Amino acid sequence: MNKKIFFLISILFFVVDLSGQIMHKPRSSNRYNDESIVGIKFGSVFSGMRYSIAEFQEVDQKLLSNSSFGFFIDYHFNEVVSIAPELMLQPKGVYHNSYVFRNKYDASYKLSMYFVGFRLPIVFKMNVARNFQPYCFVAPELSYCIIGDLDYVLTPRNNSQQGGSNDVIGGNDNVVRSSSTSIKKYDIHKKITNADINEKTAGVILGLGARYRINTGRTYIIAKFDVGYNIGLMDTYGSAVNTVNKEMGERYHRALECLFSLGIPLNFFNDRPCVNFESVFDIWY
Repeated sequence: MNKKIFFLISILFFVVDLSGQIMHKPRSSNRYNDESIVGIKFGSVFSGMRYSIAEFQEVDQKLLSNSSFGFFIDYHFNEVVSIAPELMLQPKGVYHNSYVFRNKYDASYKLSMYFVGFRLPIVFKMNVARNFQPYCFVAPELSYCIIGDLDYVLTPRNNSQQGGSNDVIGGNDNVVRSSSTSIKKYDIHKKITNADINEKTAGVILGLGARYRINTGRTYIIAKFDVGYNIGLMDTYGSAVNTVNKEMGERYHRALECLFSLGIPLNFFNDRPCVNFESVFDIWY
């Protein structure tokens, strides 16, 4: 865990050092007219998990598709670098639709969660046109789960009545026994607050994007599109899983993000269109 935190800090120091070495150059007429902006961000996230145990890595996953929404401020640092802090409502999770578990059970497992996350994208811009600007970015992320559901079903194969195994994908906390002396089926439906799941996560997003300036007369609107890969750096299992059963290994969030943004320049709120009203009135009359 300490190595992962050191990795995030190293990225931040690298960006700060790189930005300090960038010299401002005269802006040519075909350069993108860059200013700090504020706006909203929304789109779709396709999430899954990476397991450290080979047996779980081989289980087929269907990507969970959910919506994401948030707010951002894109601070124009210089012609090459922007810093764009975000506050996002972000989905994460995993869906194993149908698989055979330890040759005993037909299983399905779905973990769907929403996190409130703070991100700090560091954006490296390429000034190729006046109204169009591609870029790449790296974004450290800290998030906390506020809502979610766990649905987990284990059905004994061939209707056999077998003793259960605690080392299931969802962790020891997710085991439910029937009222009979034999275990016929696991059928779990839980809110995430009642499951043994780590509600905190940290990670880094790597991605590409582009922004386009749309002139509207008085001001302009910035439209952005990002595609990023979210790499979780914290184990998603709760504390009981690895205390009771060391065979679980670790599990990390992974996600593909496709997000749109709409923003307006920060100086829009300082515009005073009627400052020269008297002089304009004199000219008219």
